[in-house]
Amino acid sequence: MPLKEGSSQETISSNIATEMHAGKPQKQAIAIAESEAGKSKDEKFAVSVLPETVTAATINEQNRKYWAEQQHPVDE
Repeated sequence: MPLKEGSSQETISSNIATEMHAGKPQKQAIAIAESEAGKSKDEKFAVSVLPETVTAATINEQNRKYWAEQQHPVDE
């Protein structure tokens, strides 16, 4: 099946799915779809890998919350 034209996230996602259905590994499918969309290396990284800024501080805070809940589960 041919890839769709366009650079929207929906089109890129559809093209990734098409490539993976054709048997390509996920990383290769992503590279092909983003190349087809005309995304630069920086744009690809920002859009597909880091949807928001992640810092060590936010990861540490999430870990603290997770482990606190594991030690003292909240009743539902």
